[in-house]
Amino acid sequence: MNNVWENCTFSDEIISGDLKQHKFAVELHEFLSNNADPVYQDPTLFFQNTYLTNQMKSMLKDTLLRLDRNEGVPVTVIDTGFGGGKTHTLLLLHHIFKNPSNGFEYISKFNLDKENNIQKIPDVNVVAIDCRDVKKNTLWGEIADRLGKYEQFKEYDEKRKPVNDLDDLKSLFDKPTLLMIDELPHYLLECANEKVGDTYLHKLTNAFVTKLISVFSGLKNNCLILTLTATQQMYAEYTAEIKDHIQNKMDDYVAEEVNSDLRQSISRQPQIVTPVEKSQIYDVVRTRLVRKILDDKVRNDVVNSFYQYYKDKSIVLEPNYEEKMQRAYPFHPFLIDTLYDRVKTIPEFNQTRGMLRLLGLILRKIYETKINCNLVSTSHIPLDDHTVADELTAKINKNLRHVIDTDCVEHSRELDAQKSNKIIESISRTIFLYSLHNENSKSGIKRNQIRLAVGTPGMDPNLVDRVLEEDIDKNFWYIQTKDLQEFYFVEQANVNAIIHEHKKDITDNDIRRELEDTLNNMLKSTKFKPIIWDEHDLTDNDELKLFAVDYKKNLSDESVAKSYVSQNLEHLSTGGIRENQNTIVFVYPDQDALKSLLDKTQWAVAIQSARKDERVKATRDFVDKIKSRESEAKSSLMKECFATYCKIAYPNGPDPRFDVIYHMDTSSETISGAIVEVLKKKGKLIDVLGVDGIPNIAEPTLISKIYKGFKVNKSNKFLQETGSIQDAISEGIALERYGYTEKLVEVDGKYEAAIGQSGTISWEGYLIPKDQIFSKEIVEESSPESEPMGETQTLQPMLEYRLPCDDVNMIITNIGILTILVVGNKNLTKNLHADLKLGDGTTITIDSDLKNSNDVKSMLSSIKSQVTGNGYLTIRSENDLQDELNGLDVKFNQI
Repeated sequence: MNNVWENCTFSDEIISGDLKQHKFAVELHEFLSNNADPVYQDPTLFFQNTYLTNQMKSMLKDTLLRLDRNEGVPVTVIDTGFGGGKTHTLLLLHHIFKNPSNGFEYISKFNLDKENNIQKIPDVNVVAIDCRDVKKNTLWGEIADRLGKYEQFKEYDEKRKPVNDLDDLKSLFDKPTLLMIDELPHYLLECANEKVGDTYLHKLTNAFVTKLISVFSGLKNNCLILTLTATQQMYAEYTAEIKDHIQNKMDDYVAEEVNSDLRQSISRQPQIVTPVEKSQIYDVVRTRLVRKILDDKVRNDVVNSFYQYYKDKSIVLEPNYEEKMQRAYPFHPFLIDTLYDRVKTIPEFNQTRGMLRLLGLILRKIYETKINCNLVSTSHIPLDDHTVADELTAKINKNLRHVIDTDCVEHSRELDAQKSNKIIESISRTIFLYSLHNENSKSGIKRNQIRLAVGTPGMDPNLVDRVLEEDIDKNFWYIQTKDLQEFYFVEQANVNAIIHEHKKDITDNDIRRELEDTLNNMLKSTKFKPIIWDEHDLTDNDELKLFAVDYKKNLSDESVAKSYVSQNLEHLSTGGIRENQNTIVFVYPDQDALKSLLDKTQWAVAIQSARKDERVKATRDFVDKIKSRESEAKSSLMKECFATYCKIAYPNGPDPRFDVIYHMDTSSETISGAIVEVLKKKGKLIDVLGVDGIPNIAEPTLISKIYKGFKVNKSNKFLQETGSIQDAISEGIALERYGYTEKLVEVDGKYEAAIGQSGTISWEGYLIPKDQIFSKEIVEESSPESEPMGETQTLQPMLEYRLPCDDVNMIITNIGILTILVVGNKNLTKNLHADLKLGDGTTITIDSDLKNSNDVKSMLSSIKSQVTGNGYLTIRSENDLQDELNGLDVKFNQI
């Protein structure tokens, strides 16, 4: 689609850049003193730049007919909002009747001559009075002076005497006269306190205007035009007073005994008109600012593309909206409607003049920069241009300039820089323009209106919603919303502004402390001991360790990462050799994501600081918002931490292995949980070793040495449960893969050892190769222990029972039953395995030896309403428990 600057020829002012105020604003007194810009002073230029609205055409027709052949309306009151086209209308009439030749050519363009049988512009007196520039003492003195008849009205004027004799007043208009009185409310305000006898001059003036209306209603070939400005608050009282006099006094005159002709004239009410109606504002704007549309087909294609997009996306439901777009082109109807309906509520904003200059400035910027612009909309308002910003903010009683500088420019561009679809600045401009209203209008712009203003064919309108919720609401300082459905800017900073103020003061150390705390939370709750950043804390012991590498170390290069991991697996920070080289998992950040993580950490710290700021008045609304932001920031930081600390390395033979953890591939919400899942999937971490996991032996071998091998040899597995080695060995003995003995006793080159029976194992015991066993009887010794190094356990035949549990309540019940079974069964061992799931999908696995069964029951009771799942309890005992279990009515299986 073509750009507007390719398909339109703009006005001379836009092309030259001469867009000063006087090009779009003129006062009647400036024109009368020949001080107006040529576009207003010169009749030819004026006619070229004037669009004749329906009301202006009707008023021109009535004026022509009245002055030419005493038809039409004798008195017209132009009642408009500030800048509603009244001065332009007066200038139009002045030029037509003062320049008959040019004037007739102009009315002929609109067929006013043929439609009304007008042969020429009548020769009349033209008197125009701007009530802000009255030289005489009274309005009647001013009129007499302009008509060259001041001497006969001198006494009336100097003594401020009311003109009670209508014949005296009629004598002023002995020749066809067009009398135009502008800004009458202003004059009434000026003379409101001027005392005349027992009354005031403004009251006498009101009475005079009423008499003047009655006189013109009875005079032939004379026309009176008055202008009012009702929406200017300071003049509202006087405007209403004039209207009241016009209406009520007319009835009084009608009641008097006057001749029938005068009665007939007076009974006709003055015509009250609005020169520029909203329905024609598109034509007025286009005529003034666009010389020519070069190709109507291009315009039609642009309008049709946008309109079909609006229809398809249900953005516009008005059946005639395409017609509005045709008339408004190259402007978007939403831009002009917003200026007309919203900005006009500002008393100091001149509706038509202000709109024309603002739109002229926008077109000039587009013409200069040649930006992509198919329709000129709110998104194209260059708020970063000081002239435009001043035009919008100088006349309102709000301090909104800082809103432009921070949200509409700085923040918008920072956020857009992170996006492929850069619409944030466009949306901010739209919201800002819609926010320029008076104090009595607090409604904001709705989402669908924003879609209409910034949406373009091919754009997903849902993108607007995401930007409003995720970017503007959370990052703009001065934005206010109504349930995230309406948006507007305010003078007072919101919670975001306070947070941003604190953000500036956050140091690198503050960020480091917060990130360390976050990593601690994200690395706990597993069998791995979390260690953050400091290699000196990587002690050489058999504990499994999860080491978070300092984010300041850049391991993005593969060779650097390999060297760093190998160095710390094989050596201590002091330089010595590490013995337990199969105990460490490294997790380190993706350097490409690190900046975002540090930014979010800084934001989270800033929120905490803002919440504690004693300078802030802690209203309930503020407390609720800051707590909500703190919670959101914490959650966001944890997710960002997960996404950034996503690279892991661990021992895997001579060289370490490197993997990446992805949030979408794990059910865990913590980094440590996700790492455990990855290690299990890769086969590095196991819960149950199994008999095949015990290495082959060729000679008597200490159990503790086998255990040590899993901590020293980097090719071995990580064992999550130490006891799984003992269980695997016990199973291997029962399967007669090797024998077991507490002490080495050699007999004929072989060793006494038990084989073929399961039992508990001492870490100080020995495994004996099967071909080196000299068989011996099993003798009961000490009670079993599970921890390595030093405890002794003897082998006894054990019976195993499994109690399935269908839900959490059954698990709790069966734990209680096991408490009963323990009594009288000295060597009974018990274990619990449960798989539970929270409402959000998070899974919890519980493996417990039930040494503290009451604690486990209490924990399960506290969470049972929040989880679902099942499990089983395992019992091992030297005694046959079947009868006891049956007596307790427990479902079980003997293994």
